[in-house]
Amino acid sequence: MQKIPASCGLETGFAQTGQTTHSGDNSAPQPEHARFSNSISSTSYSTPIPSAYANEEEKHRGTKGSQENIEGFVVGIISYEREWTETNMSFRKLLFVLIAFPLAVLLPAQQPFSRSHWIAENSAKFWFSESVLASNTLEDTPPPATFALPASAPAEVQISHDIFQATTAQPETESEPTIAINPRRSANLVAGYQEARFANGGAEVLGFAYSFDHGAHWKEGIVPDLTIGAGGSIQRASDPWLAFGPHNDVYFASIAFNETDPLSGIYINVSENGGKRFKSPVAVIETSAIHQFNDKVSVVTDTSNASPGFGNVYVCWDQEDGNQVKVLVARSTDHGNSFGTPAVLQSTGRPSIGIIALVDSHGNLFAIWLSLQGRGAGQILLSRSSDAGITWTEPAAIARVQENGVKRLRTGGLPATAIDKRSGAIYVVWPDSRFTKTADQIAMTMSTDGGSTWSAPKRISDGPPNKANFTPAVAVNSHGEVAVSYYSLRNDPRGNNLVDELIQISTVGGQTFLPAVQMSSHSFDVRFAARARRFFLGDYQGLAAASRSFHPVWVATMNASQINPSRKQPDVFTTRYRN
Repeated sequence: MQKIPASCGLETGFAQTGQTTHSGDNSAPQPEHARFSNSISSTSYSTPIPSAYANEEEKHRGTKGSQENIEGFVVGIISYEREWTETNMSFRKLLFVLIAFPLAVLLPAQQPFSRSHWIAENSAKFWFSESVLASNTLEDTPPPATFALPASAPAEVQISHDIFQATTAQPETESEPTIAINPRRSANLVAGYQEARFANGGAEVLGFAYSFDHGAHWKEGIVPDLTIGAGGSIQRASDPWLAFGPHNDVYFASIAFNETDPLSGIYINVSENGGKRFKSPVAVIETSAIHQFNDKVSVVTDTSNASPGFGNVYVCWDQEDGNQVKVLVARSTDHGNSFGTPAVLQSTGRPSIGIIALVDSHGNLFAIWLSLQGRGAGQILLSRSSDAGITWTEPAAIARVQENGVKRLRTGGLPATAIDKRSGAIYVVWPDSRFTKTADQIAMTMSTDGGSTWSAPKRISDGPPNKANFTPAVAVNSHGEVAVSYYSLRNDPRGNNLVDELIQISTVGGQTFLPAVQMSSHSFDVRFAARARRFFLGDYQGLAAASRSFHPVWVATMNASQINPSRKQPDVFTTRYRN
């Protein structure tokens, strides 16, 4: 597989069980500066970016017959005129004006393609990470006063510093952070995030940052050669996801797509030096059909020396394909230089999104994702592979989901997963309203037998039952301690806008959890976050585990805007927490 040329120097129908398939009342003020994925036969696995659609289905079916009649009439007149004279240019020009002008009036204009418009039209069928969500009325009311929080909260470290100047998107807007830790050198961390978010989907560029001192200090860069803003050729990118390989190699996965033509794809940028610099992207998949869209990517690597798949890279995503949603996994056995044809884990008419894969110490793979069955209702599904991702079991439900969401916020609602490589225990967390009915809490289920059976969901988040907790992440350190981080409205008296980042730890393998500890130094007003029709911190946040410590990464609106100091701006933060 070829690579996209570098141009920037910036730092399913299934068989029976057991068979397998193959491969708030207050509203935010508008900022004054307007801060503004069965067969895959139509898919291309090479990297050249196709041109805009040319032979797609007719958009004006009702006028097709009349168009053909008019066109036939014009051809007939021109043929007759050519027989009559080949030299009378004045007549030819006059004839062209007499025919072309009314023809232009009679024929309907072809509407330019818009990916965000296509997503909006299909949002009833699918659930997109790049969805254009309905917006609530936003009144221009000042934010309430912030409330002081416990002084015992650890010192947070700011990662992002707006190194990219937005041209057409919302400036000063970071969102949707991810983080990974080097399995061979725990002082080495890499974070990723969207930078310069578009309100109707994606970002101008994706940012990254790396640390070699346990997250105390960071250096930033822009993921190179992907979007136009980073020296590439694609208009927008989203869904950053990171994974370390076994040899200081880092894999930065993302989706990228054009707004003005149907191109969309899944891409991997690889770093070979612990995240200091990333190479140009490799296309895992690219499609150019109007009815297809590749969405919500994640990546995982096999870092266990004893595993037969040691060093493999697995990229997971969903693909909207006509009236079907396909859940896909592609494998690389050459350190991300090329990827094979993806395995189809599921092809269904139901919206499915958020697939994350885990690898245990023996190389077994566990893919987990959300299948929606109604507004806020769904199931979390699991599929397993014991042959390094070649074949997969039929998806099985492991938990039911019932989510309320949070008013005026886009919170993702996706499951997060982690595996204890020592014991093999698997943990899944998600927001759920079953415990308190009025507000989402963080739920967890776990399996200690390789995913065969799962515990009944239990509530992890503590605090008031009427205050929402949302967008969780989970990680397990090398001593078997389990951490769950999440955003919470618990410190806002009205439970609307003031958000905190919290973490809870279990020292007994997830059986019970200690009380929540605050990671953010103080509450922040989410109404200064990026807009994705609603206020948007990200569809997920990141959490990495070291030997004894945990590194959450989140987005908060702590600092004054450099464009309008009377406002706040969203930035990426982290801290190192040890129980």
